[in-house]
Amino acid sequence: MPAGTGGKQLNGTTNKLSESMCSALYQASLECLDKNGYEREKCAEAFSKYRECKAEEFRSMRQQRIDERKQRGSFF
Repeated sequence: MPAGTGGKQLNGTTNKLSESMCSALYQASLECLDKNGYEREKCAEAFSKYRECKAEEFRSMRQQRIDERKQRGSFF
């Protein structure tokens, strides 16, 4: 079920940004925008670090779900 439609959320998923391992990088991105008058080009490095973190978080959570399914014996 798509996000925001009231469906059940899987265990281990992050439903709040504050629970994300990337929340500090997200906050740094916002602070960079504030500091630089919302000129996105000046915050490219902060955005890049946040995107990399989110990608790693996604890969990590995906692998965790795969490993859990393998342990239960219900992996495809």
